[in-house]
Amino acid sequence: HGIRFAGTAIVRSGDRRVEINLTDEVSFVNGLIKVLSGSRGTICFTTGHLESDPFSMQTHDHYEGGSHNHSFGGKPLTIHEKHGMGEAHNSLITQGFDIEKLFLAKQSDLLDDCAAMVIASPQRRFMQTEIEKIKDYLINGGNLLLMLEPGVDNGLQKIFKDYGVSWNSDFIYDEYSHLRADKYSIAVTRYPKHKITRDLALTVFPGAVALEPAVSNGTADIKPSFIPLIETSDRAGPARVNSLSEKKLIGLIVKSRANNATIVLLGDGDFATNSFYDIGDNGILFTRLINELAEVDNILQLEPKSYKE
Repeated sequence: HGIRFAGTAIVRSGDRRVEINLTDEVSFVNGLIKVLSGSRGTICFTTGHLESDPFSMQTHDHYEGGSHNHSFGGKPLTIHEKHGMGEAHNSLITQGFDIEKLFLAKQSDLLDDCAAMVIASPQRRFMQTEIEKIKDYLINGGNLLLMLEPGVDNGLQKIFKDYGVSWNSDFIYDEYSHLRADKYSIAVTRYPKHKITRDLALTVFPGAVALEPAVSNGTADIKPSFIPLIETSDRAGPARVNSLSEKKLIGLIVKSRANNATIVLLGDGDFATNSFYDIGDNGILFTRLINELAEVDNILQLEPKSYKE
């Protein structure tokens, strides 16, 4: 088998072969996933709008006492321009995906190779030419994960008006279910039934906006349908209104019955960054969302594991 070092393990499935050189559970489990996953396609992360970076292991240092934001709230030890998504990147690589950055203003030819497009917490507006490319990608049956952030006008509202979904930039809070003392860090333990959220125990969204689907909206040529994924408790409300209201929707699947496009909208993107990826089942949720968009199944029903210091 060409083994060169003591303690090496070889995992084989058909023509695929994975060599494991670390004798720990993380390496072993990830090796099993790799050998059975094969090539699953390319996940394209947009860039150019201060999105979270899938090639960065950077983390943020945040304190409680305010809504989570990239520019204010609490007193951070360090201030960074971007959140890193290196842990999410490593999980996707383990599952057999390729990762590419996509600069829409110049790389529209790469769109044809994207099994799914990820727009991760953009902080700047998209140009009209970029918006048109995203529209065309979806009209041609593309798959998109859009993760939003409060207080940001990214210019993408006009795309999703055609799909019958809107949102505003207000923070929402959950008086009943939140992380520690921060009611803006929404903790979710109950989910609408779906294979993506099956058996999830806890996910945390540190600063989110509410999604507002309207079944009567949407254009006839798109024919959108909605599947709720993530909800707050029934004691949630917007930050600008000093009163509680009904449940807020912060995770939603939109499917176009006309062109077979699938869109996942999340009112928060920080949950998938390095700072929060290992909290509860945040990382599991992210990888399941990508698998759903890329239309692949987890054969072993195992999730990639992360190294802990």
